[in-house]
Amino acid sequence: MFFLVLGKIEKEKEELNIDLRASRTEIYNLRQQIEEAKKEEKNLQQIVQQADVDIERQKKDIDKVMNERDILGAQLVRRNDELGLHYSRIKV
Repeated sequence: MFFLVLGKIEKEKEELNIDLRASRTEIYNLRQQIEEAKKEEKNLQQIVQQADVDIERQKKDIDKVMNERDILGAQLVRRNDELGLHYSRIKV
């Protein structure tokens, strides 16, 4: 009887050791996945930061172009007025 109980306990111990090894392997794999996810998150954060910098640069470029457009539009109106004045003088 003692040997039956001992055999049963040894079998349970071996099963628990197998479960322990499987659990340790799973924990190791999960830790690796977490590290990979952290690296990916860091990479994506850098991409987002670079995109934010690019957006700000493009906004500044757009503001410059719009300012130049407004200046050119005002110059065009003035020159058009001057031309109109010259044509009216030519007619007289």
